Amino acid sequence: MQSGYSGWVRQITRIAPDEEREALENTLDRIEERWIKNINDYQFPVVTLSDTTDVAAVCTIFETLNRTGVKLSVFELLTARFWPQGIKLRDLWEKTLAEYKIIRDFNIDPYYLLQIVSLASRSTPSCARGDVLDLTVVTIKQWWDRAAKGLAEGLAFLRDDCGVITPRWLPNDTIINPLAAVLAELAEAKGPSVGKNRQRLAQWFWCSVYGQTYEKASNSQAAKDVTALLSWLRDNGDAPELVQHPRFDLPDLRNIAARQSTLYRGTICLILSRQPRDFHNGAKLTDDMIIEHQVDDHHIFPQAYLARQGVKAPLRDCVLNRTLIDRKANIRISNRPPADYLYDIQEELGVEQFNALLQSHLLPSGPDSPFWHNDFELFLEQRQEAIWQEIKRATGADHLLSRFETLPTTISLTNPSPFAVGSLSNRAPRITTEYGFVLDGVSYSARSAQEVLIQVLQRLAERDPDFIQRFIAQERPGNKVCFIARTQAELNRDRPDLAEENSHEFSPGWWVYLKYSREDIEKKIQHASKVANIRYGADLYINLGTISNG
Repeated sequence: MQSGYSGWVRQITRIAPDEEREALENTLDRIEERWIKNINDYQFPVVTLSDTTDVAAVCTIFETLNRTGVKLSVFELLTARFWPQGIKLRDLWEKTLAEYKIIRDFNIDPYYLLQIVSLASRSTPSCARGDVLDLTVVTIKQWWDRAAKGLAEGLAFLRDDCGVITPRWLPNDTIINPLAAVLAELAEAKGPSVGKNRQRLAQWFWCSVYGQTYEKASNSQAAKDVTALLSWLRDNGDAPELVQHPRFDLPDLRNIAARQSTLYRGTICLILSRQPRDFHNGAKLTDDMIIEHQVDDHHIFPQAYLARQGVKAPLRDCVLNRTLIDRKANIRISNRPPADYLYDIQEELGVEQFNALLQSHLLPSGPDSPFWHNDFELFLEQRQEAIWQEIKRATGADHLLSRFETLPTTISLTNPSPFAVGSLSNRAPRITTEYGFVLDGVSYSARSAQEVLIQVLQRLAERDPDFIQRFIAQERPGNKVCFIARTQAELNRDRPDLAEENSHEFSPGWWVYLKYSREDIEKKIQHASKVANIRYGADLYINLGTISNG
């Protein structure tokens, strides 16, 4: 390298003018000293292998080196390991995508299919990272096709029976793994048992969504559910504990405004499962119509209209005030009050078809509907009650109570309604639920300190689109454990298995690490408040398991 550079220098300096030659030589000498010498002296790590080395050994060395260097996905590692044994994992995946269009449409990660194989093939189901890496060629040959078919059938089931018409509304990505594994194992089921199993799987799905069982430790939950579901569906045991004895309250949907949250997406799917009608022409919505007509979740009481009435963002953006509306209808609605734009739709469709449209979206209908008086508060009450009844029907849990029925109060305020605009007094509110927080005068309930952290980050990210970027800019570069990252693997570079079990996607494309003590969680929230330019203890109060004033 150095002799090559020296030869080039000689050629250049020979043709340089006499008066410039000395300065040019000095410059090139400095380049050689600063750059060329360092490159020449750099020690490149090399592994020398004999030409007789077995291909399997080469793949093992490749896998080992990359584990300690550039991180490879489990799918890539297994692709390298299985190749010398005649299994081309990448080709299998491409074949699966070609055979099952729905898997491509839902943009499923190939790692999930490996997890499904691991769940279905083991006598004791498991899909942790280490278990997936332990898969053998024999297992792949025996279970890949069955797992792929189970995955396609699971996605079709969610689309047809549970309203997950498009991938963006899948309440939780990992919930598909146990469902597909169960369907892979029940491939032989025929006759009336198929219909019975679909009903039971739908009940389990809705209990899992509203119980938020896949919010954390999803691999452990999947393993537990596969065992319980197979026993139940084969009539060899009782229903899973979550289905028999749901341990969740009906959610206060006034507080659900984060579009990426399980409860928000689940509620949209619940509405979609009823085959709601199109606001534009009254036809039943299909996946093709949703794509063609650009149907999305939009405000029922328009955001600008509510802002003029003094209603704050968290409440006007809650899932109760959202439903599936096509782009043309949404433009037509603009910022008009419901009594105005709904009258036009009723005139076009006729009263009977118009009422059917509203009812299909679980919206209050008839002459006494709060829409005709633009009564937002009464609308929220009636729609929440309608959705609660649908949740009870879907979960089969008629005994479920709302948080208002189980908790006498959420926070102590001068105004008894925790949702009323401007209801906070000058003193700090006293949170009386076990876990929760108050942000900008609105109270939010949670089931754990980790869930408080997730919800706070979600709200701050919704308030300020630049919040996440400002937060990560303040993290120390090179940390092996990150608080927020683009991928789960980046959260804990040394222990990706811990990151898988202790993380949550709080905003699209952003994951938060959750393996912290309550004390550390409080510190993280305090720092997040500072980054978001809000006052911790004034604008934001939290309770991480003990009564707190912030």
